[in-house]
Amino acid sequence: MPRRHIDPAVKAAATAEALAGGSTRAIARKYAISHQAVHLWRHYRYGHQKAEQVNARLFTLILEGLDTLTEHVRLTRDPAYVHAQSAHDLAILDGVLADKLLLLLRAVQAGDGTAAEPAAPALPAPPDGP
Repeated sequence: MPRRHIDPAVKAAATAEALAGGSTRAIARKYAISHQAVHLWRHYRYGHQKAEQVNARLFTLILEGLDTLTEHVRLTRDPAYVHAQSAHDLAILDGVLADKLLLLLRAVQAGDGTAAEPAAPALPAPPDGP
């Protein structure tokens, strides 16, 4: 069977889904491509130089994301900004910021080996007597 051109955006999306753990055949059906192509993309090994380029871009993206998150945290410390927001919007922002900060903390702990499994919540003591 002759090779056909696959749109780079389709290849990127299919590869991302495959690397995220998606089913090879399901991804192939979704994008109307062969499951062999998805398999090859999932297992393709980039050369050392390309891997270094990808790592450098990821590191830059992480730093920019942290800078953006830092600016958002600074913004929420401004009383004028806070008073201009609805309680609903502030609750969402607070939840998202807390979630992101906890995810970052968990990632740092996992990276340095200090991550611990969360403890199960304690059950209340049974009442004394009938």
